[in-house]
Amino acid sequence: MLTRGVACLFAASIAWAEIADATVEPAGAHRFRIAFNLAPADAPVSIFASHSPDRLEDAKPLIVTNSSPDDIHIQGWRGRPYFHLKTATGDTRVVSIRRLPLEGQNNFRDLGGYRTADGKYIRWGLLYRSGQLANLTAGDYEYLQPLGIRLVCDFRADDERSHQATHWPGDAPEFFSTPIGTDASGRNTRTAELRKLLLERASPEQMRAFMKSVYPDMPLAAAPQFQRILARLLSAHGASMVHCSAGKDRTGVFSALLLLTLGVPREMVIEDYLLTNRYTMADDTIARTAVAYQNLLGLEVVPPTEVLKPVMSVDRSYIEAALETIDKKYGSFDEYRRKKLHLSDPEVEKLRTRYLEP
Repeated sequence: MLTRGVACLFAASIAWAEIADATVEPAGAHRFRIAFNLAPADAPVSIFASHSPDRLEDAKPLIVTNSSPDDIHIQGWRGRPYFHLKTATGDTRVVSIRRLPLEGQNNFRDLGGYRTADGKYIRWGLLYRSGQLANLTAGDYEYLQPLGIRLVCDFRADDERSHQATHWPGDAPEFFSTPIGTDASGRNTRTAELRKLLLERASPEQMRAFMKSVYPDMPLAAAPQFQRILARLLSAHGASMVHCSAGKDRTGVFSALLLLTLGVPREMVIEDYLLTNRYTMADDTIARTAVAYQNLLGLEVVPPTEVLKPVMSVDRSYIEAALETIDKKYGSFDEYRRKKLHLSDPEVEKLRTRYLEP
């Protein structure tokens, strides 16, 4: 039997066991590599798999470990797994794969799991970001169906939507169109500029300058569209997603603003923005994307990939140009959020109540 003093010391030693910075990456068929930070480092962690971020489906853990990273094998698993990591004292972190393994879209990802400045976490499975959905396969839709996506917000112009139409089968979500950067006829103004640059054989440096020029005005010019989506997210049921054509510029700026609104630190917001390069800049992906730009812009030949890379990719200087506009014009993000996005402090608290876990 433990003496009272030893019992108190033992309780104190495990009371503060905490899991932080949990991540999971695919590591092969039905295999996942889970990493986390643990304090104290030798506390045991039980890892469970579930089809839901909100509940466990099996009382028996896959493994009990204090090793990180650790490979987990879940034989015969179908669909998206959510891993529940629990310490002996009940501290629990939920983590899942960030990019969904879709055949027809390589930049469809979850905004869940980011830690806010006050120590809370964005809930998994409620907020997604992506590029266009025209190439999703039947298998992709089968994978997405259980995720409960009920709202799809589309930043694309009329010509983009008609060129790369979404054909969501079955019980489709609500499609909420909020075009950004359109002319009087509903066409994307940047598409014509980009086509002109490529026809004039612009250099990679000119293309990078073009991309950087797109960002500074976006937080101001697109504020009405951003405001409309934030208002819809306040009352959304189920999961929501936002997307544009490439899923990196209009979607990237809005996602950054949403994460900042939820309280995620600025550097982590930038890191999420930069993930696009990790997911879209593989050699085979670049070649397919170059052909997609040829078709989108109506070009006779595929543009050189070296010229297109500044357009296909994201760069820290791009998103920082957008955030610097906010800083210079409003002094802080909160002032921009109140005065330009017209999102009140009570509405922010409502968003955080819905989309954050303790």
